[in-house]
Amino acid sequence: MVKKLLKKDKEKIAKSYNLGKVKSIKLIEKGLVNYNFIIKTEKGEFIIRFLGHDFNKYKKERIKLEFKALNYLEKNKFPYKVPKPIKNKQGKFVSMLRGKSLWVYKKIEGENIDEINKNKFKDIAKTLAHYHKFIKKLKTKNRNSNFDWLFEK
Repeated sequence: MVKKLLKKDKEKIAKSYNLGKVKSIKLIEKGLVNYNFIIKTEKGEFIIRFLGHDFNKYKKERIKLEFKALNYLEKNKFPYKVPKPIKNKQGKFVSMLRGKSLWVYKKIEGENIDEINKNKFKDIAKTLAHYHKFIKKLKTKNRNSNFDWLFEK
């Protein structure tokens, strides 16, 4: 997996997604499956997300569903900021770099939470309830099949 980006990698991603001149890039240390970087450019701050698995047919369908859900939430005025995928110069959301798939979105300001107290837990529960209220109206082909992997765990 990509844990470090070479100078030419940074420039290639910035050029492909029309992000402007690169000022800095930093690996986000937390994450379980994907590797994420904060890239600062003359046009702002963005997140580069390298997908943690091979980009096979199953993963392509999962990422399409994720993008459909993100766009649906934004279009329907979800009360929280949503990471909006950016298209590259080829008109696609997902790019390949050194055999790994990635996508880019504008960075959303927020805080990392290391410890969850009772109030934070309540906030998370409320946010999740809002999410479910919005997302249940999203039309998908076979809704349950998208979560078979979860039930196996």
